[in-house]
Amino acid sequence: MVTVSGIIGQTRSDSTDPLCEVGWKHYGLNCYHFSQRVRSWETAKKDCETKKAHLVVVNDKQENNFLHDLSQYWTTWIGLTDAEGSWKWVDGTSYDATPKFWRPGQPDNWFGHGFGGGEDCAHLKGPNGWNDGPCSQGLPYICEKKMP
Repeated sequence: MVTVSGIIGQTRSDSTDPLCEVGWKHYGLNCYHFSQRVRSWETAKKDCETKKAHLVVVNDKQENNFLHDLSQYWTTWIGLTDAEGSWKWVDGTSYDATPKFWRPGQPDNWFGHGFGGGEDCAHLKGPNGWNDGPCSQGLPYICEKKMP
């Protein structure tokens, strides 16, 4: 298994609220899990679904900041894709109704990365915002689910 080593341990201290499972962190009304596994966007999406969760949907600036802290600023998949032609969140949240935190010049659907095709999946990229990338690229990812 390929992982990003040394980012976040899988210990009981990862959960700061008894309402979230071990390895999940509480923020607002949700629990979040940063996976060190390096996966394609689609595989990450499926892994979150096996956890009764979904790739994270970013609803405001404070949540975006929390996610950057959670991932310790590693480039990390989020639940946003335009593979079907327009940007959509995995949970059905309206893209038009959510704030956007794209880096300057993004999304750009760049073809020069060597992965084949354009860039149809979004990821957090450091403190400067989101970037679109090739969905087949392996990255860590963040799952989100409502508190039980």
